[in-house]
Amino acid sequence: MAAFFLIIRTELVLFLRSRGVWIAGLFLLLFGVWTATTIRESPLVAWNTLGAAALLLSLLLSFLTGDQISHDYGRHIDGVLLSTPISTLTYVWGKFLAAVISLMGLAALYLVAQLLVNQFDTWRDPPFLLGHSHYPSFGLWPFLLIWLVAILIPVLFGAALTLLGTTLLHGQRILSSVPLLLLWLGPVALQHWPTWLDLTVASLSRHFSFDGNTAATRLVASWKTALPPTNTLAERVVQLAQSDFSRPFPAFFLESRLIYAGMALLLIIGTTCNVYRHRCHG
Repeated sequence: MAAFFLIIRTELVLFLRSRGVWIAGLFLLLFGVWTATTIRESPLVAWNTLGAAALLLSLLLSFLTGDQISHDYGRHIDGVLLSTPISTLTYVWGKFLAAVISLMGLAALYLVAQLLVNQFDTWRDPPFLLGHSHYPSFGLWPFLLIWLVAILIPVLFGAALTLLGTTLLHGQRILSSVPLLLLWLGPVALQHWPTWLDLTVASLSRHFSFDGNTAATRLVASWKTALPPTNTLAERVVQLAQSDFSRPFPAFFLESRLIYAGMALLLIIGTTCNVYRHRCHG
């Protein structure tokens, strides 16, 4: 167990020493600010905005991991590590969990930025790219919900897939990225992508038309005055838009989360077997 935590600690230290992680962290903070201000300006696009942002974010985070074992191969560190009593299972799972902790930390920055801006943004006339705060806070639940269903499982699966791909292909990031792009962009680009294999929330958007609550759309269309709306109307629109996030998820979406969680476990088992073969046969 001591070796397991040592591997995790070492990987986290190396991750924090990378200059790229600080750039990624800054980008995610700014990205969280942008999505939150967009919703404060137009809550009717909240579902599509958060869903598209989650797709981009989970894909980006998946690209940030996966080559830890390949780096050990290239630097001949694996021979030193695996010549010790450390088991292959401890080695692979330590690497994977360290990557997951790192990625979840970055994803948490994005979520915290959203929640803070959503709660405290009162900027009516911000500079370019930021939304105007015409509506009250959208609440915590929509941001937490999308983070849990559209970021958590995809990042876990993406990290496992990239780890196995780069291990099998000896660090060939371009080739190992092809399955990521297919699984993330396929549901968006192809109308007939199987819903139970949709890693994103694209199928939900098409199936339920979560692109704006109908009652809220009619309410906005009935206005005869220019923005910003009155406080009463603004609160009513937010309440109606929030109702999109209280609908129960269909069975196919819940099945897809279970399928990809199970596939992530199988991918890590596959990585463990591959590293064990490499360890035994050189």
